[in-house]
Amino acid sequence: MTTAEAENILKIEDDFGLCDGFFCAAADLTGNKIDWDAEPEPLRTVSLIWATHGIVGNGGFSYLLEHDYGGHKGFLLAASAYERIGAPDPYKAFGMLFDCFPGREIPRDHDKRFELYNQCGEEQRDIIDSTFYRLSDEELERLVARFIRANRSQISIQLQK
Repeated sequence: MTTAEAENILKIEDDFGLCDGFFCAAADLTGNKIDWDAEPEPLRTVSLIWATHGIVGNGGFSYLLEHDYGGHKGFLLAASAYERIGAPDPYKAFGMLFDCFPGREIPRDHDKRFELYNQCGEEQRDIIDSTFYRLSDEELERLVARFIRANRSQISIQLQK
């Protein structure tokens, strides 16, 4: 991506357009392969939030747990990303999710992950999802856009790689 292309994305005034344009540009850099360990900050924060929000929004944390998501570390990174942008409800929901697992660690094994999550109980799973959903799409877009704008110079450089 050229400097001009990166700057054009960062000039988008509409919060959703900025977030989505940024996420698509970041995905192009990685060939649409998510590697949370290799993606530098602040790109990783935005990618984690945008991906997580889309997945949870389509089926709750149950749907998120269907994805490997880089194992337990990926889930921790996602939770931290929400904290970093100032989104306490999704961050709290991740904490409640971790409470469903022994040692607060989400197993990498898909079957074990679902067995333990289902033992948490339907009522608790609903509470986790509803806590996450308390943050409206518009508020999330505002927070992510604010984060992108606050990290504009670093992000511009990272998009050009």
